[in-house]
Amino acid sequence: MLELEPHLREVLSAFRESRYKDALATLERHQARYLLDVHLSHQVGNLMNLIRSRAIVQYLEPFETARIARMAEAFGFSEQRMERDVVALIGAGDLKARIDGRDKVRPLEWARLTGQVIKAHAPSQRNALFKSAYEVGEFIDRSTRAMQLRTKLIAYEVIVKPPKGHKSGGDGGQQQSLQLNGNDN
Repeated sequence: MLELEPHLREVLSAFRESRYKDALATLERHQARYLLDVHLSHQVGNLMNLIRSRAIVQYLEPFETARIARMAEAFGFSEQRMERDVVALIGAGDLKARIDGRDKVRPLEWARLTGQVIKAHAPSQRNALFKSAYEVGEFIDRSTRAMQLRTKLIAYEVIVKPPKGHKSGGDGGQQQSLQLNGNDN
């Protein structure tokens, strides 16, 4: 299919590189061609809207806050059209965000529309990643401290390892402790 429609490679490449203005412009340039297709002509408008909607959602994914003016610039739209599209996506439930009055957009869980700032309430992927990394670090720290303690206990002969090849008799493989008072009874 890409061989028959070489401009689709440009569109896919632009989407992959987050050049939404170029991708949407290329699709708009070839829209008349799609309207002539017998099977595709009835769906061209819906497909263009879905592609534009997906591009807006994809644009907002990495951000906690975004400005409508910057979004309009990135997509080549007017600020009014950008705001209208974002409001439509929020209303449809495709974009969990809200618009505030300071010309920002936040793409998490959005609650209310009050102007031109979109804000999200869901935890960002970045925060979740930092939390996960912190928990892994804490686990490694605890494990390392436990290994150091065990090594020191063995070094000071508080815990004695059984000889190699020796099977302990019913103690479940647990280490044997020496008496610390010096009596060898």
